[in-house]
Amino acid sequence: MDATNIDFSTVSDELGFRYGKADAPVKLYAYLNVECPFSRKFEQQNTAIIQEFVEAGKVQYIVKPVDRPTGHLRKGNVMHSYLTYDDPENAFKQLTEMFKTRQEWTALDEAGVAEYAENQLGYRKQDHDDIQEAIKAEAAEVGAKTVPTAYVFGQVFDEHEDNNTIRDWFNAAYQTATQTAVFDFATDKLDLDNVTDKRAIKYGQDDAPIKVTEYLNFRCQGSKNFEDKMSEKLEALADEGKIQRIIKHVDIDKAGLSKGEVINRFVDYSDQEKAYKQFKEIFARHGEWKTTDFRGIVDYAIETLSYQYQGNRLQNDIVKAEFEAIGGTATPTIVVNSEKAFVGPTASEDLAAYLDEKIAQ
Repeated sequence: MDATNIDFSTVSDELGFRYGKADAPVKLYAYLNVECPFSRKFEQQNTAIIQEFVEAGKVQYIVKPVDRPTGHLRKGNVMHSYLTYDDPENAFKQLTEMFKTRQEWTALDEAGVAEYAENQLGYRKQDHDDIQEAIKAEAAEVGAKTVPTAYVFGQVFDEHEDNNTIRDWFNAAYQTATQTAVFDFATDKLDLDNVTDKRAIKYGQDDAPIKVTEYLNFRCQGSKNFEDKMSEKLEALADEGKIQRIIKHVDIDKAGLSKGEVINRFVDYSDQEKAYKQFKEIFARHGEWKTTDFRGIVDYAIETLSYQYQGNRLQNDIVKAEFEAIGGTATPTIVVNSEKAFVGPTASEDLAAYLDEKIAQ
């Protein structure tokens, strides 16, 4: 699934049926079609973990059954017409039952599917065509072109995501949502004397007066956001000889970020120009590879990006040890001349202002 152009910022909590407490701090959204075998796989793999977090009051699951106009998914549209949106708990049970019996009714024509829903499953057709049309329109607006498309905590994913990663995302989302105070990244406690320019991708001249060391993780959405916001400015300053970018991928074994290590195994650090182009491409095509499993990332790197496996075990270990030595805990962590650090969601804005001030001196 290419998640590059998917934007959940306008998604509605009210549209669809909601399973779990309305005041649950974390919202999980999923566009599904009950005839789709991949949506079925998503449901089978994730129902247990979703129920666990829903029953704990941590997550509300907002399901958005999407009608499709053509092909075999039209049979799913028929089934959707029986969902009881006015009784969300029952609708969730229906969804599970529809997926469970899919092999039986998918062989029927659309009229047969309706008969099966009524005579075998005991459903009554609901009057909610307006809701189904609204969900379809919302999915188009969001950019959810395929089913399943799910979203939680800034992460867009499909049936390929593993349970451990999803559990990490749920826990991280819950911790963030229930944080009573602004999270302290403790930048003043970082030991910046341990920052080096070793094992890095460099862009710009070695004699540039300002060194901007970027500790990033290729899978980290925050690192992706930083690259999107700051790359043009940093490259322009480097081209003017004012700064040098020193870029380091950091392995982080939590919240699904271990996928960054997989793609990093293909970066050719022996060729700085090539490595920089790969760094740019990996982030530019973030939405295409981040939702696949480890095997899928390997195949994507080789078959789509035409990268060759480099290993980079020593590279990874040294950078990870350096990050731990400075006391780093989150990406992106940005350090300027081993004097000032910027961490987390506001790193790009804070860095931009700091560089403007420092260069103007």
